[in-house]
Amino acid sequence: MPGYLPSPADSRALLIGAGLYPAKGFPELPQAGENLAELRSVLSDGEHALLLPHRVTTLRDPDLPGEVFAAVHRAAAETTELLLVYYVGHGYVDADGELFLAVGGSAKETAHFSAVRCSDLLEQLADADVERFVLILDCCYSGNLLDGALPTRRPFAVLTSSPHNREVSPGQGRLTPFTEQLAQVLRHGVSTPHGHATVQAVGRELEARARLHQPPDTVYHWAPTEVSHQAGDTMLSLALGPSGDLERALGTLRGLHRRATGYLAAGWQWFFGRGRPRWRRLLGIALSLALLAAGGATGYALTRPGTCPPPLELRMLTAPEEVGPLSGIADSYERSPANHQDIRDARDCRTTHLTVYGAGLDAIAQAFSDPAAWNTPGSDAFTQVGPQPDLWIPQSSAERLYVVQRVPGSYDGLLGTGISVAGSRPVLAVSDSVRAALRLGPSGTTVKWSTLRDRWLGLKDPPVLLRPNPTVSGTGLVHTLGLYRDPDGDAGALALEDSEPLIPDGEIGRLERQVIGQGRSAQDGYWALCELRRGYERDRAYGSAAALVSQRELDAMEAGDPLGDQCPDAVDSVRQDPGRRLDRYWLRGVPDLDYPLVPVVWPGAADTEQRQAAVRRFRDWLTGPAGSARIAQAGYGGSGDGPPDQLSAGGVDTRLARYSRAHPNLRLLVLFDVSGSMGEEGRMEEARRSVEAALRRLADSDVYGLTTFPTGHDPAAAHEVVPLGAAVPDAFTLPAPPLAGTREADLYTVLGHALDRLDAFDHDGRQSAVLLVTDGDWLIGATEEERASARKKLTQRLAATGVPLIVASMRPYGCAREAAALAGASVGGTCVASDSMATRLPQLVAALTKRRVTP
Repeated sequence: MPGYLPSPADSRALLIGAGLYPAKGFPELPQAGENLAELRSVLSDGEHALLLPHRVTTLRDPDLPGEVFAAVHRAAAETTELLLVYYVGHGYVDADGELFLAVGGSAKETAHFSAVRCSDLLEQLADADVERFVLILDCCYSGNLLDGALPTRRPFAVLTSSPHNREVSPGQGRLTPFTEQLAQVLRHGVSTPHGHATVQAVGRELEARARLHQPPDTVYHWAPTEVSHQAGDTMLSLALGPSGDLERALGTLRGLHRRATGYLAAGWQWFFGRGRPRWRRLLGIALSLALLAAGGATGYALTRPGTCPPPLELRMLTAPEEVGPLSGIADSYERSPANHQDIRDARDCRTTHLTVYGAGLDAIAQAFSDPAAWNTPGSDAFTQVGPQPDLWIPQSSAERLYVVQRVPGSYDGLLGTGISVAGSRPVLAVSDSVRAALRLGPSGTTVKWSTLRDRWLGLKDPPVLLRPNPTVSGTGLVHTLGLYRDPDGDAGALALEDSEPLIPDGEIGRLERQVIGQGRSAQDGYWALCELRRGYERDRAYGSAAALVSQRELDAMEAGDPLGDQCPDAVDSVRQDPGRRLDRYWLRGVPDLDYPLVPVVWPGAADTEQRQAAVRRFRDWLTGPAGSARIAQAGYGGSGDGPPDQLSAGGVDTRLARYSRAHPNLRLLVLFDVSGSMGEEGRMEEARRSVEAALRRLADSDVYGLTTFPTGHDPAAAHEVVPLGAAVPDAFTLPAPPLAGTREADLYTVLGHALDRLDAFDHDGRQSAVLLVTDGDWLIGATEEERASARKKLTQRLAATGVPLIVASMRPYGCAREAAALAGASVGGTCVASDSMATRLPQLVAALTKRRVTP
């Protein structure tokens, strides 16, 4: 028989269906359960079934990624030949295009740790002690799995329901369209005469059927893809293509014979399989002797080496701009000998898997101020930070001092003492014009802040200085600690005591309002550098701008690396375009970034000792030769001496209080699109929750207003729900606005009227900003020329008013061209796509204000 025909007793199928989502991160998928039942029947029931019934298991509605990995581990441990894994549910891709498979507790904003990372699933299957595996995915974006490097150390085949970066509609039938056609092919065979149902043949058959069998009124068609490595000949069914009566009869007999021998092999495994009790083996011997005496057949015994248990999942929290390099370092550790050991009869097992995620300082401080509520579903801590971490690597020990005093006394010992594992010097990066205006010396030298302050404030038109918000960013915090010192200390030294003199409030106010930001609010070092990159032109370089960042961040920019998911992709390096090089200066009195590794010990956890032992192994590797070399490769300097004893948490708070006094209070006008299209695909609820979380980040003295649009059937009409000037209470819930009677919204007109309203507050001392939440249309019924003309007028007005515009785009494919153009034209504005909105939107609003953190 052509193709690879797996043994029905030595192969297994695991069918996973995620149809319920209690965390409300994804809409329910009612067909998931029916899909599992149908495929189970096709694979294990009938004359053409591939497997025995007890060799097909289902996992229905898992809540956590660990349940999926554990089920795969169990299935692999009971399999030697073919392992087939099928998943139906929601797929999600992050800004880098990486595919995640949703489970019940998943949400888009927390997918990196609440959903199944598909590349990890592939690695687990490739590490399984089976002859080959087949992975079938019926979900959106499943084709993205095929973009990266696939593991080729074991024969495999992958079958997906959608191409790269494409959604797929679930349809209105009992089964999803892809699985419905897959089940038909497995039950009745391919259309090729006498053809066998191998993976490759099934893939070709489904591609042909996708052109003919799309559900009516389908927006996102299913479009299957098959990729295999030495496993494309794997049989998925015994059904043959069109054939005569004799061939069909012979096929039926072959199927019955195969199932009979499969049951015999399964019985042999029950008696003599690895780990079976002695009484069962003795009974098997007796029966075997009896069968032999009667002329019965013999069996065979299965032996194989042990399989590795799933690695321990460790969660590492850090700053958003450090997630990329620290993830690379964590991956190197996972593959290193330090993270492998023999476990019982299994050899060279990976012991730990590290999940790295990032959050702003204010969100981390707020989360640690109420540890008990951290993992409550829907809590701000879980949504904006992530799950409870096992270790935290802030950028600076000053951040730990800031956070540790906010931990309740009942959680004493929650945050351990930090040990520095890396370092980076804070730098001032300036363009040529700024260097000339400030009369600075050669690049790479040390300058005094007192000299810089005097020269900067003495200029008639001082250049903009972009510094990350110190209540959100560790880089911004250390720069602020040095910026306010009077007199200057030694380069790299932290303030030694709380009573150290600081510059007067008036001078701090002039610096913060006239020099730093000038309307632009940087949430982190990458954001500041991204603003410089956006303004770069070959003829005029960076113009008149400078940034306070870290040496590692500046090196990454000059290497042409991406600067986070909201910045343009990698560009020419300074080697390719020397004009991209910025002059850099060390600042006397600014403390170094020392990246302490802080263990987080959660009281009452059953596996606390196991987790902390894993943290210590990772720390020892980081501080050893292999880890130090990998840290240097990632662009970091050597580790520092750890947290300075002389700096108290009160000293950090004193400087942040001076920062808050220097900044104007915020007035935020929220424009919320309630057109009919916002009611689809869960957009309204997702947007409401994200805006609610963002408004909770406003300071006590900030105010907001909420206006919905359109109203009735008028695309340009708006309704004031909350008058502009309302404060956000501590226990705040944003009301769900009702949908309008039209699917269209004239956003140009609505945004223009909003700017008119803000003009009336031009001289009251507050900073105004607009948050626009929409999925839709920018100018109803206009030609492209009319749209371009209206967009030009509005961009000019936004640039002139100095009002930041944050656009929260609910479109399925991210920010529209108009949204990106208008947000980019405003001072300090940006556009954030729906796939990262729940985390990004609160960060952007927090960067505009001063913070709301429990004291």
